[in-house]
Amino acid sequence: MHFLLTYGIGGTKEQQAVVLNSINATIKPHQHCLALASTFIVRVDSQSDWETIKSALESIAKTSPVPLNFIMTPLMHGGKYDGWMPQPAWQNINTLTQ
Repeated sequence: MHFLLTYGIGGTKEQQAVVLNSINATIKPHQHCLALASTFIVRVDSQSDWETIKSALESIAKTSPVPLNFIMTPLMHGGKYDGWMPQPAWQNINTLTQ
């Protein structure tokens, strides 16, 4: 199972880096790849993992001194993404989504 996480962070570059470090720490225990500049694909084992990540990101957003907005898709099983990216990116994406 996997989902897309896309986000926007306000503030200065330094403030954005602090918030992004928190996001990265939240998803670090799970296989993931940065598919686009502010979009991750994250592989999880269960709905519970998805809920845990969502709660952690909500906590980051509520306590952040700068705006953090994010969207998480519902969990997806399988499927195939299409688009235009370098081949190594597709290998990472396909590994996470199959």
